[in-house]
Amino acid sequence: MTISVSSNTPRVSYTVAQGQTQTSFTVNFEFFAEADLNVYVDGTLKTLTTNYSVSGGSGSTGAVAISVTGATGGSTVVITRDIALERTTDFPTQGAFNITSLNTELDKLVAIDADVDDTISRSIRLQDQDATASMELPLKASRVGTVLGFNATTGAAEAGPTITAVQSLADVTTSINLLGTSAVVEDMGLLATSAVIEDMGLLATSGNITAMGLLGVSGVITDMGLLGTSAVVEDMGFLGTSANVTAMGNLGTSTVVGHMAALNASGVISNISTVATDISNVNTVASNVSGINDFAARYRVASSEPSSSLDVGDLVFDTTANQLKVYKSGGWEAASAFGNLSSDSSPELGGNLDVVTHSIVSASNRNISITPNGTGVVQIDGTTGVDISQGAISIKNGGAQSYVRFYCESSNAHYAQLTAPAHANFSGNISVVLPATAGTLALTSQIPTSGVSSGNVATFTSGVADDDFLRVNGTSIEGRSASELLSDIGATTEATAEANSVALAIALG
Repeated sequence: MTISVSSNTPRVSYTVAQGQTQTSFTVNFEFFAEADLNVYVDGTLKTLTTNYSVSGGSGSTGAVAISVTGATGGSTVVITRDIALERTTDFPTQGAFNITSLNTELDKLVAIDADVDDTISRSIRLQDQDATASMELPLKASRVGTVLGFNATTGAAEAGPTITAVQSLADVTTSINLLGTSAVVEDMGLLATSAVIEDMGLLATSGNITAMGLLGVSGVITDMGLLGTSAVVEDMGFLGTSANVTAMGNLGTSTVVGHMAALNASGVISNISTVATDISNVNTVASNVSGINDFAARYRVASSEPSSSLDVGDLVFDTTANQLKVYKSGGWEAASAFGNLSSDSSPELGGNLDVVTHSIVSASNRNISITPNGTGVVQIDGTTGVDISQGAISIKNGGAQSYVRFYCESSNAHYAQLTAPAHANFSGNISVVLPATAGTLALTSQIPTSGVSSGNVATFTSGVADDDFLRVNGTSIEGRSASELLSDIGATTEATAEANSVALAIALG
């Protein structure tokens, strides 16, 4: 193959879209060995065999196999040729020689020329129409730490300003650009007054400059940024009065600052906070004491009845009489002698409760008896000696004679009595005791009779078991097992029937 330098650019570039994966990249220029190729992915040189493999070559085109997944914004794959500067074939001095080897060597020389041409075209160089100028770099000792510059007259390469100076210049340029806004220019106009210039002259002493240098550290600038809010500036405006400045001057002495440090270190500030809580508690106690004083004015213990500062309802425990007393409009009175609730025009405490002259509390046994005036419905511990209306209920509680009875006639002696058996023997039965006077008591049963007719209740014999079949025997229901059922209906089992069928078939031949 003949290689042309003009049409053999030893470089090809590919773009892999973000998130996409490509595994093969064509090499469209001739190369001779795998080592002739350099593969770069996003600017990083990859290693043959470890990262990629090569096919083709030997004086022809080929391909590179490498898996590349596009990074954010996409990835770039660049493949270049870089043939080693060496001769691998030695031709004989006479006689025939290998034409193929000669062509290969010539092709390599042309390819190397193409590689060098690609390198030269990508380097810094003078244009053909430019005048003669030296592009040699200054010696290392002169160029260390500097930027590359060009002579103002000859255009020759020379060492320029230091890198530090250039960086500082860039920072200054940025600051100048920030200063060159209309707002900043306006502010500088405000600053450029004789008074401000005079003040800046006062500030420009070595001491002030040193102090401003101390302020110009990142930590202090951050703190000043926190202070430079509208709220803080407003607060500083409140503090910036002559009186406050004088007061802060008094506080800002070494002695006062030392005392404040001592207070903080010894825990006094924490104790002051505790004292503030205690003061709040004392105020609460004072309020409670006021209430206690008011309570003590009305509820007291004394050796005799007090005669001053009295209000109706005041209490006193008379230690002489050993008695609790309440002050009424007429004087002190024992709390246990306030009269009968039924007769006292101003009833308060104690006494019996009387409803229309009929007491509901028995004075002898403290039982409650409701005895309505004239006729009524219910008596508790009632007796037959009270005239009540027919149909009333009397609950008699008298030990063995406890019962409930219903008044059935106008005569007091006629009661129908319900008596329940003792609790231990209670089975749900109710004993009805008829009155002595002759009469008629009709009992109607709602329980159906037993039998097998419609409406009757079926009676099961003791032989009925779970999973039994049932048979009606007269008026009783009997249980029948499966074998008994077969016997009852004259049937047989499937096995017996099958055996009989086989026997019949054998008998019939």
